[in-house]
Amino acid sequence: SPFTTASIGATVDYRDVPQNPRGGGRYHVAVARYAGNRPDRAPHSFTRVDVELEQHLSAWKRQRVITLRAVASSAIADRGHEVPFYLQPTLGGSRLLRGFVTDRFRDRTLLALQAEYGWDVTPFLNAVAFYEAGTVAPAPRDLQFSNLRRTYGLGFRFGSARTVAFRTDVALGSGEGPRLTMRLNHAF
Repeated sequence: SPFTTASIGATVDYRDVPQNPRGGGRYHVAVARYAGNRPDRAPHSFTRVDVELEQHLSAWKRQRVITLRAVASSAIADRGHEVPFYLQPTLGGSRLLRGFVTDRFRDRTLLALQAEYGWDVTPFLNAVAFYEAGTVAPAPRDLQFSNLRRTYGLGFRFGSARTVAFRTDVALGSGEGPRLTMRLNHAF
């Protein structure tokens, strides 16, 4: 194995329905230590910190939901070491920055902000409008709001009050053309 890893994390989850929340929140923090086991190759020892904050606010008989989400991640290499590209945080895809292809942006530090407004069309169909912004940088001090990539769009969620069975989103604003994503679960 190229790494010895140790990790610890904590999650507070008080969403009313985890698979299709209408209220509540989820707050998660994790720290992972990666120690490279191959001194004959490039040194790759680092610590990664991941934070995810998600809040759901419902209104109008719980038929309207505003979801706010922030994701931050940083991989901090030991002096003289590097973080392998395949373990760096990434933006792009159906969970973070839907207007870009999966893993489109990659670096040692990531910040993403998301907002969704959802409303019931029928008991088994919900529509959402979303806006996302995110950026990556070599270190937390290098993150700049002027470098945020932005996408927005519309989507539909098929399922029940307890779960999302299928979702589809059309994201715009990336400068790389419209992007259609489909998944068999909730966006977050």
